[in-house]
Amino acid sequence: MSLRDEMPVTAEFIDDFRAAFGVDEINEQIRRGMRGETTFYAQENGHEIGRRDPREGVIPAIFKPVVIASGKAQRG
Repeated sequence: MSLRDEMPVTAEFIDDFRAAFGVDEINEQIRRGMRGETTFYAQENGHEIGRRDPREGVIPAIFKPVVIASGKAQRG
């Protein structure tokens, strides 16, 4: 069984990104993730591929929201 069969939602997501951004660009990001960079990570049906970003789930201590109102950006 292939990863495409084992991770069908991920495969569809990747196919959509390939269509939108180009096969070569997306394949390069996946290859980089498989080599240990944090450019690509997927988890589905108990399978994981790529490298999870160690910062995942970290909330920045400083956050200044930008609110768009009346066509002008306002800092919160």
